[in-house]
Amino acid sequence: MSTIPEPLNESSGYAVSAMSTPDGQPEWISFKKHEGDTIMSCHYVKGGNAGAWSSNTSMGSSNLLDCQHEAALAWSNNWVYAVWDTQLSGNPLYWRRTPLKLPVVGAGYVPDKPNPKDAKVGMIQMGMAPVQDAALDISKPGWVLDQGTANSCTANAVATACRYELSRQGKADFMTSRLYLYYLARLGAGKLAANSAFNTPAFYNSLASSPPTDDLKDDCGSYIREAVRVLGSLGAVSEDDWGYEWVVVEGSTTISGNVIQSQLFATECNASYPPQNGCFQTAKKHFTVKYDLAELETECWKRCIQLGYPIIFGFNMYDSFNTFKDQAWNKKIDGDVVAPVPNTESEGTHGAHAVLAVGWNNQLDTSGCFLVQNWWGQS
Repeated sequence: MSTIPEPLNESSGYAVSAMSTPDGQPEWISFKKHEGDTIMSCHYVKGGNAGAWSSNTSMGSSNLLDCQHEAALAWSNNWVYAVWDTQLSGNPLYWRRTPLKLPVVGAGYVPDKPNPKDAKVGMIQMGMAPVQDAALDISKPGWVLDQGTANSCTANAVATACRYELSRQGKADFMTSRLYLYYLARLGAGKLAANSAFNTPAFYNSLASSPPTDDLKDDCGSYIREAVRVLGSLGAVSEDDWGYEWVVVEGSTTISGNVIQSQLFATECNASYPPQNGCFQTAKKHFTVKYDLAELETECWKRCIQLGYPIIFGFNMYDSFNTFKDQAWNKKIDGDVVAPVPNTESEGTHGAHAVLAVGWNNQLDTSGCFLVQNWWGQS
C-alpha cells in the first residue's frame, strides 16, 4: 500500500468503527452504501480467501484490489481512513488517514428555577385525550441551526419555537435574532441573581424606551424562561438587523468533553453589546408571545406537538451522551440515531443543553423516543 497526499471528496461517505487499520494490520471494517442496496457494511481480511470484501454490492467487487466506489471509510483509534483504488483490478489499493473530527460545540442551558406564576399545561386540567398516532414528525429540516461555539442554545431553541408558532398560525416566516435573545436573557438573569424578586418582564418592556448599555462579556448560558419573557414583554428583533456573529477573547475558553463550558466575548461584538440600530424600538412592532409550562407527561408532550406546539426543554449531557455525540457527528451511527439513557449515578456531566421536541416514534428503542431538533448544524 502507498499513501496519496491529495484529500478525497467524501460527501456521501459513511462508516463504522474499525477493528484495526489498513496500514500493516490484518483486518478492518469499512462501508460505503451502494445505491439501492440495504447492505451497509463489509469486512476486508488481509490474506483471507486470497483477500476479499465480504459484500460485493457495498464495495463493488469481491476482488481485493477492485473497490469500484470513490472510496471506503474506516474509523480506528481516532483516525479516519479512506481506502480506494483506480477501479482497475490489479492496481494498488491506496489509503489515506486524517484525524477523527471531535467537534467542539456550545451548549449553555441554565436550568430554570421553579416559578409559581408559570401557567401549566397538563392532560387533566386541559381535558386532553391520549394521542393515538404511533409516530409524528412536524420538524422542518431547513430550520436546523448551528449555534457554533457560543453557549446560546436557549436562544436558538426559543427563536426556532417562534418560527413554528408563526407557521402554525399561517403567518410569514420570521427569524428572531438569537444574539438579541441571548443578550437580554443574560441581562435579566443578572438582575435576578442580584434580586430574586426582580420583575424581569416589566424590565424588558421598559427597554423599548430606555435601551440597555451593559457590555456582557461572559458567555455563561441562559434560562429558557427569560428568553421567552423577552419575546412576550418586549418583542422580536430580526436576525437581519442583529446578526449571529461574535468574537471570543483568546485564551478565555474552558472545555469539558468537547463542550464549551465558559468563555469571554470581546468588547462590543454582537454577543456582548446591546443590539443597536433602533432594535429595541422596532421590537415592539413585531409579534409577542406567551408560554405555558408542559407537565413532564409523555402524552401531554405528544398532544402539544400534535397541535403544532413544539416543546422546548433542557437536559444534562452525561459521559454517554458525549460519546454518542462524537459518534453521530462522525457518522459512526447511521439511520435513526437514538441517544443513550445515562447512568446518572456513575457518569460525569459536561454542561446542559436546550433543544426542541418536534415529534415522536413509539417504535424506536424499547419504549419509544421523541424526535429532537438540535442546533449543531444540518450536517
